[in-house]
Amino acid sequence: MPTEAHARFIAQLEMLGEKEVRYRLMTNVYGNVSDHKPLVEEWLQDKERERTTASQAESLSLARAAQNDASRAAAAAERAAAATEAASDAATRQAAAAENANTRATIALAISIVSIIVTIVIAIIGFRYAGSH
Repeated sequence: MPTEAHARFIAQLEMLGEKEVRYRLMTNVYGNVSDHKPLVEEWLQDKERERTTASQAESLSLARAAQNDASRAAAAAERAAAATEAASDAATRQAAAAENANTRATIALAISIVSIIVTIVIAIIGFRYAGSH
């Protein structure tokens, strides 16, 4: 079949669409031995390859998008972990500061109690001394 006739035939197949061409091929519209049957079969194979290629491209695109999403999620998780670690460090420092404050308060309370006892003892001694003179 000459190139121009071949191009016209392919254009006709394109107009009919893959579903109709398959139907016509199954019902022997293109015959068993004619030049058209191999061209029709080749055209259908091309259509199948195009679909497969498009499907693979779409799968690849989806996989890349999923990989990008996973990378962004991992980066966000790393930032969250760093923020959690910083918050934990701050909480540890605050706990240490509170412990130091509690220790100082306990020491101050002990000093106050000793001071009260000393004051009471001095007062008792003072009253005894004043009463004996």
